[in-house]
Amino acid sequence: MHFRQLITPGPIAQQWAHSVDAEQVPGAVLLTGPEGAELLPLALAMVGYLQCTDRQDSDAGRAACGACEACRQNTALGHPDVLYTFPVINVGGSGASGTTSGEFLTKWREEVLANPYLSHNEWLEAQTSDNKSGNINTAEVSRILHHLSLARFTNGFKVVLIWGADYLAEESNRLLKAIEEPPESTLILLLTTRFERILPTITSRCRILRLPLAPIPAIAEALQGRGLDEETAQQIAYASGGQLSQAISEATRLAEGGAAGPDLPGWLRDCYVGKGAPIVKAATEMASLTREQQKHFLHRALRFVRELGVVRAGTPRPLMLAPAEAAVAHKLASLTDWPQLTALAEELERLLVAVERNANGKIAFTATSIRIHHILARPADAPPVAASAPQPLRRAS
Repeated sequence: MHFRQLITPGPIAQQWAHSVDAEQVPGAVLLTGPEGAELLPLALAMVGYLQCTDRQDSDAGRAACGACEACRQNTALGHPDVLYTFPVINVGGSGASGTTSGEFLTKWREEVLANPYLSHNEWLEAQTSDNKSGNINTAEVSRILHHLSLARFTNGFKVVLIWGADYLAEESNRLLKAIEEPPESTLILLLTTRFERILPTITSRCRILRLPLAPIPAIAEALQGRGLDEETAQQIAYASGGQLSQAISEATRLAEGGAAGPDLPGWLRDCYVGKGAPIVKAATEMASLTREQQKHFLHRALRFVRELGVVRAGTPRPLMLAPAEAAVAHKLASLTDWPQLTALAEELERLLVAVERNANGKIAFTATSIRIHHILARPADAPPVAASAPQPLRRAS
């Protein structure tokens, strides 16, 4: 990736170029932004500029040449002084014998080269269909420290790029000394969309760069560049809410004739009606998804609730939803009030926490569906129903 290929405008690229040219490169940088922000492409472009041996001026500012040996190696994600670390599914036990990024490096390169906007959900799904979450374990931290102890292959910088630094959890404490006092000409570049999960001892030792979500028009333009017509590109861009990875995944799935994800409007409709059989069927289908797919679905549901609030508030901007979901949102918003929307969002957030804690999917989705029924089916003038105290299903007439 090069700076000119980035979709998200902003000052970070040229600020970074200025720091590199002035030989004021920090030892540790934490690049953060919302889920779906252009973090990985930006990080790869930053590393490419840092390693380039023939940096040049362009119409958009300073840029890597793209032709020197270092640029060719970085383009192929194969520079010998760059270590790539990312979450993996542990298949080899735990501790020192745990699975490391090195065992998945070839596959990770293939996935990123095919789609630099790869999300963590998509990466974990590419590793396994099992209902497991990834992590960056003790063995991987040892691999990082070993890389930092080695001499450089070139005259450039030694780089450790940690994609998904929040997956380090408590293991990040072992990197404190390396982050605080990295070897000469070394950059530790951490990426995360969940800044709140990074330990304060880490954030206090890093230069923090914050990247916003991409503008909707820029996403739509990028999708048109991938062959979509203007109307479809705009619909997908608005539905993504600024999340590039989601927009590109949806465009790719549409181009390949793939099926859409779980039917969110259908699930909410089943919850509203409150019939037992459809609710259990929907819960069973969602329980069959991988844990990462379940989390992705719930984030999508939370965005849907946010757009319900937009309808209720009468905001004139277009809804960030696909046309079918937008029609459901307008209808559902007319049947709900603000306390109901608040309770619905809180219930979805509880379910998301339960999924992250490896709760039984069928039980969790069934219980939440019942509680959502009591939230949505409650008359507007009735007192709110506590989400933590579900009641028996109302008999359908």
